[in-house]
Parts: sequence; C-alpha cells; structure tokens
Amino acid sequence: MDATFKIQQLWQYLKIQDDEVLIVQFYNHANGYDEFLATENVNGKLKTHIINSLQISNINKSFRLIQQLDSSGKHIIPDVDQIKRDERADY
Repeated sequence: MDATFKIQQLWQYLKIQDDEVLIVQFYNHANGYDEFLATENVNGKLKTHIINSLQISNINKSFRLIQQLDSSGKHIIPDVDQIKRDERADY
C-alpha cells in the first residue's frame, strides 16, 4: 500500500484538524535511518514532505506525532485497517 494513501487514511481516522500537522516516523530502508513524514492541509489538500530529523522548533502549528514499530523494531507507517482489526480483537 502506498504511503500517501496510508497517510490520508491515518489523517481521517485520527480526525486531524486542518490547522494541525500529522508527523509519522518511519524507517527508510533505502537510506538506513528513520525519517519523518510531515503532512498538513494546504488549501484543502493534504501535502506531505519528508524531514530527516524532528525539529520541533521549526513546526509552528499544533502537531500529532505517531510512532509504531514492526516486528523487527523498525518504525512504520501505521495501517488503519490493522488498527481497526486490533480494536475489534481487544473487545
């Protein structure tokens, strides 16, 4: 599943507000280190860019930082469908 689609689903699922930034930490296998996808609503469209390090001082909006680890201990972009399945399993 493509990262842009997963970010859009996560944005909707978490009910991120238009004046907030969604930041998702993920492990970039090609580069061999963690990066951050920063997504914000710009003129009604979600815009995502990659930042190499989390510089809180450069973010001038409220934000939500999302982190999830896979079985190997690497950060991944959470899958909303899996979150929903896990929620149902917990009940």
